[in-house]
Amino acid sequence: MPKTFWLTGLSGSGKTTLSNLFETFDEKVVKMDGDIFRLFVTNDLGFTLEDRVENINRAIMISKFLNYSGYTVIASFITPTNNIRNMIKDSGLDYKLIYIKCDIKTCIERDVKGLYRRNTALMTGIYQKFDEPIDSDLIIETDKFDIDSCLDQLAEFIWSNFDD
Repeated sequence: MPKTFWLTGLSGSGKTTLSNLFETFDEKVVKMDGDIFRLFVTNDLGFTLEDRVENINRAIMISKFLNYSGYTVIASFITPTNNIRNMIKDSGLDYKLIYIKCDIKTCIERDVKGLYRRNTALMTGIYQKFDEPIDSDLIIETDKFDIDSCLDQLAEFIWSNFDD
């Protein structure tokens, strides 16, 4: 049965960049990006902690459905707290947690989406907390390694867990 590879990390850490590696890999791999997910599935939600919990809950349900239907899922969501990550664990989803680790300074410098420049009160890592994951299956430090090294780490991990 296929599983879900759940990428967590701050905005700008590289979750989407890394998950794009698998976008066209195989017709049985689905990339589920938090920004796109919010456009089409959870556009009724904001960014309060309660809304973030509901956003992840819906992502879990869709991941389970896709896994059950034979698809491997690469899910890229900030997933800011250990409590929310525990919700994933408690859901019964067959997943591996991958922490895309990057210090806030580097994320602010990258600011690909312009979120840090807007400086909203709901910005994770500045005004809303981001807990370092306590039980990651893999940590990829995008502020310490170049993109090719990070992609290699992710690819090797996914391939080694593909048939678990």
